Amino acid sequence: METQEKRIVAIDVETPNGRDAAICQIGIVVAEYGDVLTTESYLVDPEVPFDAQNIAIHGITPADVRNAPNFPTLWPRIAHRFQDSVIVAHNAAFDLGVLTGTLNRYGIPVPEITYCCTVQMARRRFSRETYGSYRLDTLCAAFDIRLENHHDALCDALACYKLYRELLSDFGTDPRDVRPYHPKAKPVKNPSGRFSTESETDLTLSKLREWRTNMSENLSK
Repeated sequence: METQEKRIVAIDVETPNGRDAAICQIGIVVAEYGDVLTTESYLVDPEVPFDAQNIAIHGITPADVRNAPNFPTLWPRIAHRFQDSVIVAHNAAFDLGVLTGTLNRYGIPVPEITYCCTVQMARRRFSRETYGSYRLDTLCAAFDIRLENHHDALCDALACYKLYRELLSDFGTDPRDVRPYHPKAKPVKNPSGRFSTESETDLTLSKLREWRTNMSENLSK
């Protein structure tokens, strides 16, 4: 079955800092056969400190999430979105790494996830020099996709979905685009007693932190 025949759920997460596996906003776009069925955006109390550089990127402050649910409260409302769907994200390694790390931090079972990364899709289809970057804002400009409020999780998720559709339309499918996600991670306590994620794959939290630092310098994923 081709990717576009399955239910597509595009997601984006925003994070409070570069140290903890935590989410302060998640955007979700649900689509089938090219039609967007519903969109959801949730602020989340990450229960960890915010860093100034993260606030500068997405504009979400501790005051904004003061009355928001924490992730264990929110998860039952959105968990079904990750079942029987292809999860699409721009640099999915980051978004899914943070998501699964957050689930592990709270001791919540990680569901089986099938995913597609629009960064990897783009890399398989054209060189970086073609448009100068694989950043979401750059590719949206190149494909005439409206990106209303970059780093708002819902706006980014919607732009990611539209980019996914454009890449399929212009360049066709590739059997490598859709694959199962295997975090192989387990929750461990760090010296402060807080649960964090110890990954057995190349996607370690240290690499996530390094990636976020590099991306924050460019104000883009």
